Amino acid sequence: MLFENLINNEMACKCGVNHSISIKEIIIGKGAINKLEMVISKLGFTDNFHIVADANTYKVAANQVERKFLERSYNFTSTVFEKKDLIADESALTRLLNEIDDETSCIIAVGSGTINDLSRYAAFKLNKPYLIIATAPSMDGYASSVSPLIINGFKRTYSAIAPIAIIGDTDILKNAPYEMITAGFGDMLGKYISLSDWKLGYYICNEYYCEAIVSIVEKALKLCIDQIEGLKRREDDAIENLMNGLVLSGLAMLMAGNSRPASGSEHHLAHFWEMRFISEGKKQILHGHKVGVASVLMAKRYNFLSMLDKIDVINYLSQATTVSEDDTKARIKEVYGSIANEVIQENAYMDYVKEINRKIVEEWASIKEIADKAPLSNVLKSILEAVEAPSSPEDINISGLLVDEGSKNCMYARNRYTVLRLFDQLGLIDFEC
Repeated sequence: MLFENLINNEMACKCGVNHSISIKEIIIGKGAINKLEMVISKLGFTDNFHIVADANTYKVAANQVERKFLERSYNFTSTVFEKKDLIADESALTRLLNEIDDETSCIIAVGSGTINDLSRYAAFKLNKPYLIIATAPSMDGYASSVSPLIINGFKRTYSAIAPIAIIGDTDILKNAPYEMITAGFGDMLGKYISLSDWKLGYYICNEYYCEAIVSIVEKALKLCIDQIEGLKRREDDAIENLMNGLVLSGLAMLMAGNSRPASGSEHHLAHFWEMRFISEGKKQILHGHKVGVASVLMAKRYNFLSMLDKIDVINYLSQATTVSEDDTKARIKEVYGSIANEVIQENAYMDYVKEINRKIVEEWASIKEIADKAPLSNVLKSILEAVEAPSSPEDINISGLLVDEGSKNCMYARNRYTVLRLFDQLGLIDFEC
């Protein structure tokens, strides 16, 4: 019932956009994996499937799918990634594309973030439908139509396709490693910041904004925040609500046509840390943990803005130094090294700074209202601690130096207006977390 009025539907919205969601089936609950055959039959698939998993998700779910298919004499092939700390990069993607047969009618992804991103992009490139069997409530990308991939060491979001169906069995989800559950919770907590950043972009850059989509993300966030104690006990209802929230967040991105409702400065900082860990050969940290910690840091910026009045802002803008295009490119090359050209392409130089400065002053009352409504940083930290998730950079082995470097430079990774770009224009890029 939660998704009934959203999926497989086109909605005329007050924002002026007809929102369309192509997903046909979403089944989340106890024993949901047992409805796989019903789902593929309902969708018109009868044979020739390709199952995608990694070593862990094969053990917890993909092997069940294979046994069922063998019992029914379905033709199927499989890709099982054995590599630990699998990354959605060109190596893994090339292997997957090569192993999917031309005859494949539907790709069945069994896993969470990385498996989903690889399968979604492969399905897009091969023009084949795919469905996802979730194995952990660890991230909000299950319903997304884009794939964050690491190509040439740079994390960029690529166009892909949404799954035709999502299956989340709480008997499987609740037994995921607890750190993956808290990662999903951290990913959801980031919506406080992404929604604030989106509205910031609306006021300062006249960016498209939709209140209906915002209300869906807020509902998704509430589903999760209300379940802290239940999550710690791995209760079915709590796990189901977390998964529902994550999927709703993904549907919001589909409705918007991009990741704006669910990804802002908190994700940009998390991506910066991820790229740096990859370049240094360090073991990756779960995406949602990075997002949760980054959300605490970004909330501090909004809390600071809430203390400013218009005259403060005018003074900051008058004292701020406008950085030239050449200096910006030099900074990007210094920080991003071998992937600098990729970043420069993504980050068109803002030659409209004066116009934006005018908008900041003109819209300050609205901007301050956004800041006033943002959660207190220490409250977000306490929420993360309550669910036993990482809440500070030290908890995830992020040094103070990397926090500082990322806070100053992660905004270049996406050409979107966020609180970090606002701080840059106010001359507050050295703001200490």
